[in-house]
Parts: sequence; C-alpha cells; structure tokens
Amino acid sequence: MASCLLSVDPGLDMTGWAAFRKGLRPPSAPVALARLRETGMIKTSSKKALPERLAALHDGVTETIRRVAAAEVAIEVPSKAGEYRRTGKRNAGAMQNLERAIGAMMVAAAECVGPANVRLFPAPAGAWAKKEHRHAWLRSIAKEANVPLPFGPRGGVPADVWDAIYVGVQVLRTPPMAEP
Repeated sequence: MASCLLSVDPGLDMTGWAAFRKGLRPPSAPVALARLRETGMIKTSSKKALPERLAALHDGVTETIRRVAAAEVAIEVPSKAGEYRRTGKRNAGAMQNLERAIGAMMVAAAECVGPANVRLFPAPAGAWAKKEHRHAWLRSIAKEANVPLPFGPRGGVPADVWDAIYVGVQVLRTPPMAEP
C-alpha cells in the first residue's frame, strides 16, 4: 500500500511544501519508488501579529496534511551552528521566529499524523548548494532515490518549494528507523 510523505521547508513568511506518494519497495531496489505528487506554499502576512501568523501556519499545515492524506511529515530544522553563524546577532529575532514557526508546524503535524510520524530533518550548515548548482544536484539525488521530478531545471518553482523537495528526497533516501 502506498503512503504519502509531506516535506516542509519552514518559514514565517513563506513555507514551501512537497507531497510525495511513496510506493512499495521492490526487493531489488535500495529505496522505495516515490513520485512527487504536488507542491505548494503557505504564506503569512508580515502585517499580522506573530500569534496570528503562527496560527495561520498551524492551520495551513493541518489543511495540507489532510488534503494530501499524508501519513508522515518531515520538517527541515536549521543547523544551529550554521544558521547562527550565517545570520549573526542582528538576526537573532528572525531565528527565534523561525523556531516558533517550526514549533507550530510540529504541533500541527503531530496532531494529524501522530508524533511518531513526524521527522525533523537537519539542514546542512549554511546554504546547501549554490543556487545555480542546486537544481542539477537535486535532480541527481532524486534520480538516485527513484523520485522523478516532473518539471525542468528551473520550472518556475520557488526556492522554498525546491528546498521542501530536497528535504523529501533526502528523507526518502534515508532508511526508516528501526522500531524500538
């Protein structure tokens, strides 16, 4: 039976997401075949108060999980050392808001699919790939993970969505954790 993985690149202003339909793993394949079903964005208005924006993110993630019938959710989390080094003290407030946004998304995901089906995926320290190389590299790892991407190298896809696709492909490449 196929299941759905929803991967999320969090942000307070814009959150990219990608839904993957996971298939059964053929005995000869190292990873299960998966298909990118759809992608999208959840946006909040910077003119609204922080609690309203966090509630909008919670509701947006909840609605997306239910609409795509996700059984698992993977949320990218920043590498503390890399992100704080890159953003510096002047953006400490932005990092706190990102962490709050991730918290709202984690609660929404846990409510919908259960805490055991929510995975936090650590982002590489700093930018994970230079913009001009990211698309080719992502296509390469997607092919390795048996996840064909249905659009061209750029395809008009926002960076936050590309990042969500990256998270999903990396999670699909990672063997499931053993049951305790």
